[in-house]
Amino acid sequence: VTLLLSFNAIESMGAIPHCPSLTILDVSHNLIQKISSMAGFPALRELDLSWNQLLVQENFTVMQRDVPRLESFAVFGNPVTRSRNCREAVLARLPCLRTYNREQVGTAEVQEAREADVDFVELSDDLLMQRSFAPPRQSGEGDSGNGVIAGRQPLPGDLGYDPDTDRISTLLANSSYGGSSPSRVSPSSWRNQVE
Repeated sequence: VTLLLSFNAIESMGAIPHCPSLTILDVSHNLIQKISSMAGFPALRELDLSWNQLLVQENFTVMQRDVPRLESFAVFGNPVTRSRNCREAVLARLPCLRTYNREQVGTAEVQEAREADVDFVELSDDLLMQRSFAPPRQSGEGDSGNGVIAGRQPLPGDLGYDPDTDRISTLLANSSYGGSSPSRVSPSSWRNQVE
């Protein structure tokens, strides 16, 4: 199924009704600035968004989520294409792409873009566990007795937070909640109330 909607002053992809069997969509020469969802087009294979007002590369992340099997994509004439790595960002997020801005794309170029894309880093559970920090725990809560969960690094530095000496907690404790006239704190008198 093909749908041609170019030159219609469309401002949002949400204005287009969901069509699960749609394979080709042309919304070129419109006023689209942002793509919030394309979930209504799961079978989409060709998309022409050229000459719209797309501003940011986050639109490509939405497309990655909603139409990952897109094979042909045109986006030229949009402000986002002026960024130095627009092509690489698109190729990294849409691995099935074979045509970008009406030019052929090789699988090697797609793979190279995915490897170079800093936003597309696959993290294993082991790597996350090694690099994560754990809050200090009370001795005897299933740890080795030193306040650190096995396999995790301790938090950097001493947190040193004490709610009894926190100035905001002190102000709240000193204020009268139930009285008819709550105490007033001014920029000049707050120190007297917490010291």
